[in-house]
Amino acid sequence: MTMQELAEKLGGNYWEKGGLKRIYLDRGYNTRKMSTKTFIWQNEAGDYIVSCRIECPSQGYNWISSQEQDVKDGVYYELERALSDKVFVITNENGDYCDTNGDSVELNHHDIKYFYSEDRAKCYIKEENYLVLSYKELERDFFEEEQERLDRLERTQTNSL
Repeated sequence: MTMQELAEKLGGNYWEKGGLKRIYLDRGYNTRKMSTKTFIWQNEAGDYIVSCRIECPSQGYNWISSQEQDVKDGVYYELERALSDKVFVITNENGDYCDTNGDSVELNHHDIKYFYSEDRAKCYIKEENYLVLSYKELERDFFEEEQERLDRLERTQTNSL
């Protein structure tokens, strides 16, 4: 995926000058007293790097730093989603899709855990110390179509009552 295509997918503005390429995003906080500049660039290894700078004279360094990290984390998640064609859905010991309690649920359940990165799915299982959890790898298109189908079915059943 080119930087221009990624910019379009993320709703950002592509900028290029003198060999520098960036995607500027309207993410973060912009008020009269606070200004946020967020952009993505690609290093020589091909990795996307998110840069965020918040200027707010009335706040201390620690607060600004934590807010910048929050914005970066959100953009990295958006990047991960935009670049992935797979979804990794957490499953319970029976191999069923599950909620945060490990109970079997449908793919459109509000508490279902899924990730656009296999590493994040593995980290979630490890961090939560769930020995019985695993994950299933699904094609992203299938996952999203199945969620839509289940939502439509649920709405139809609700409307017929």
